[in-house]
Amino acid sequence: MKTKLTTAPTEYAVSVCEVKDHCRIDGTDEDTYLANLIQQATEFIQRATGMQLTKATYTQTVEDKFPTEFRLDWPPAYSVTSIQYYDTDGVLQTLAADQYYLDNNGLIGIIEPAYDVTWPSTRALPNSVVVTYIAGYDVADIPLAAKRAVLFTVAHWYEHREAVTVGMSGAELPMAVQNLIYQLMVSEVI
Repeated sequence: MKTKLTTAPTEYAVSVCEVKDHCRIDGTDEDTYLANLIQQATEFIQRATGMQLTKATYTQTVEDKFPTEFRLDWPPAYSVTSIQYYDTDGVLQTLAADQYYLDNNGLIGIIEPAYDVTWPSTRALPNSVVVTYIAGYDVADIPLAAKRAVLFTVAHWYEHREAVTVGMSGAELPMAVQNLIYQLMVSEVI
């Protein structure tokens, strides 16, 4: 399976105002810089944990045929936009929404055939099945640990703008951030 981001998030885990409150920054001179740090920190935390914090759209492709179940790569799964596949004649089809079920009650989203439905046959082509789905939380529902990890990372990067300071060792990511990332990491065994 291959997964790619098709529509990036339009919101991030924390706002510039939240960062300014956390870092005790007054004025608006550095708002653009802080917004860039928020985006980078959010992306960093997402890669480190394996989860999508704010809503984004992904496409996930499967080769040859439908699997027994789809495990969506970027949790939490919010909704399925479409499932398309190449039928045995090589014609692109869209599977009706009543033909599958998204189990998004756990962290990992799983798509299964609906009750008494079997997956259609496909042509044996690379990327013969394409699932488009939305992953991530509403901003208000992002776990507090994830918000804190982003805030602490932004604050650290704001304070330590250089990787290495002459005459001093570089400042590593604070242990608090590392612990929060560890708590949030998506495990294959869920």
